[in-house]
Amino acid sequence: MKGALMLKIGDRIRKARLAKGWSQKMLGASAGGRDVTQINGYECGRSKPSMPVLKDIAAALNVSVADLTGESEVASPSPLTPIDDLETLVREFKKKFSDIAQVDASRVTVQVSYP
Repeated sequence: MKGALMLKIGDRIRKARLAKGWSQKMLGASAGGRDVTQINGYECGRSKPSMPVLKDIAAALNVSVADLTGESEVASPSPLTPIDDLETLVREFKKKFSDIAQVDASRVTVQVSYP
């Protein structure tokens, strides 16, 4: 399990690095002068970055530590949606529904309820 976690962190580091178009050497230089073999070890899951190193890598890649550890992927949804977002969602739904059903959007009524 520990190796799998390290590999997942390494995969996320690699993905973020490639998204910036950086080599491992470029990331190492931007993350506090780390050696390319260190970066390669993290990406391949052979070694685990310490929290200070993970923070340096995240800062260099302009992502959060949670993005690299995968914690951001399991964020719990907020219990309430802001009214502006809800109004936009309803407006978009009415437009799409009226296009599909070929009815006037002003005649479409949407009821929203929360559990």
